[in-house]
Formats: sequence, structure tokens, C-alpha cells
Amino acid sequence: KGGINDWNNPLEVEQGDLGGLPDLNQSNPEAYKYLVDNTLWWIKEVGVDGIRLDAVKHVSRDVWSKLVPEIKEKSGKDDLFVMGEAFHGDPNVVASYQKAGIDFLFDLPLYYTMRETFGQGQSMKKVAERLAQDSLYSDAGKLVTVLDNHDLPRFLSTANKNAPGEGDKRLQQALAFQMTVRGIPSVYYGTEAAFSGGEDPHNREMMDFNARPDMVAHMQKLTELRNSSEALQHGAQREMWVDDGVYAFSRATDSEEIISVFHNGTEAGQRSIPLRGESHFKNGTVLVDVLSGQEFTVKDRKLDLSLAPLTPLVLKAK
Repeated sequence: KGGINDWNNPLEVEQGDLGGLPDLNQSNPEAYKYLVDNTLWWIKEVGVDGIRLDAVKHVSRDVWSKLVPEIKEKSGKDDLFVMGEAFHGDPNVVASYQKAGIDFLFDLPLYYTMRETFGQGQSMKKVAERLAQDSLYSDAGKLVTVLDNHDLPRFLSTANKNAPGEGDKRLQQALAFQMTVRGIPSVYYGTEAAFSGGEDPHNREMMDFNARPDMVAHMQKLTELRNSSEALQHGAQREMWVDDGVYAFSRATDSEEIISVFHNGTEAGQRSIPLRGESHFKNGTVLVDVLSGQEFTVKDRKLDLSLAPLTPLVLKAK
């Protein structure tokens, strides 16, 4: 039905040609059957554990609500990992596709918030406001968080433009947030090597595994922590503190608790952060920052924290 002229018109977005490519009519039974059969063929032939659905907003929600369960049923894989890309910054829009049956979706709304706050120094209250919208989703824990991907300028590209000389520290803090916040972190190649390319094709650089061993070491600490922590993988997330410069939350299961604190200020600061009522930590408990080795002791159900500029704390019981 021609090209897409009005990107705010859902019908045009669903039925118009995307990037000059002819659009398939999934309401045609033969076209729909082909897409199902082809997907099932790949699942059987290759034995994949999951599929990525590209550009999901260009196909109607009615199709997804029918296609996804049909593929799971006919493949015999109820636990098939189905991840979709709904390229939109509004949680209401992204949530609508999760409700339509796509279990896992890229968290583009949180991406834009991370870029504005951690990357560009805007108020950390924006992080709190974005996470407060998690109730819109069927399951915010199934959102897939991203800092970089092949369609977006690299985080470091925008951070360096907005805050010259601060990019590396801003990236390190953003990675600590991504690896401790709810959801499933997706890391694009080269982020751990501090790649800083701009818009496509500059964000698709040749990989250099030895470019930044310091950034790789930081990433390894974070991934090792997440892989070993039930709290960071599945724990409930509870906000502990928010102001323009600092945001903090806890992640907890019955047996483990992690506290993450993010300082977006460019000068050293202090905060006295009360523990949540649900916290397992008692007065006298010593918490250690897994990134720096600093130690802090719970006193009067509070944590008195010295915060270095643009530096996160990821605290767990010593």
C-alpha cells in the first residue's frame, strides 16, 4: 500500500513498505502459513532455543497474538525464547506487544532514559519515572535492556559529545546499571571495548578484542556478579533513593540482597540512604562494593555513603 509517510499512524506503519521493501500481508492465509511453516522448519532443522522478531510494530498485534502461541505449540517448545524489537520510546506501545504474546522485548524506553541520564547528565529522577512505568508491562523482568545496538549511535558517541572527557566513566556507570537493573541485559559487541562510533555504519566497527582491557575487566566483574547472583537475575527490585544526582535500588530474594547506587554528579557527594523495610540487612552488617572494594556498615538502618563523581556502588554483604 505504498510507503510510510505518517509514522504515528499504526495502520500505515503495519501496511506500508518499510525501507522500500515490499510488505507481506499476514492476513492472507497462505502468507501466514508460510511464515509459520518456515519458522518451524528453522526451529526443527537447527534446534534453536529462541527466535528474534524484527520490527514487530510493522505487523499487527492480532497476528502476533496468534502466531507466537501457534509456533510454541507446533514446535513442542513451550519455553521457546521469543524476543521482539518494538522500536519505540513509549512504554505503552512496547507493553502492548508483550500483552499481545511476545514475551521478551527490547526495552527501548529505558534505553533512551539511560542515554539521557547516565550519558548526558540529566536528572536521575528520569530513571525513577521510567521504572515507575514497569506496571504497564505484563512482566517487566522480561524486558531486554540495551545500551548499544546496530541501529543506534554508540552510547559513548553521544556521551562524549555531551560531556567531553567523561565518556568512559559514564559508560562504566551505565553498564553497572544495566547489569543490576531488572530485565535481561543484551550487550552489543564492542561496548566492552569502549567503541564510540556514531550512526550506522559507524556503529558497526571491526572488532578489536584488545582495545580496552580496563573496560573489559570492569565488564567481567559485572557479568561474574550477575551470573552468580539470584537477586540480580530474579530478585524483586525496590527503589531506595532518588534525587537529581543519585538513584539507588535494592534487588532481593529470600536469601540474598544487592544494593545498587548510582551517582551522576561530577563532584564528590554524601548520602545517608535508609534501608527498605523489606531489607535483610541488620545494623552492624558490613557491605562491600564489588567494584572498588570499599566497605560500608549499616547503622540505624541506614547507609552513610561517600560517593565519588560519576561512580556506581554495587553493594553486597561481606
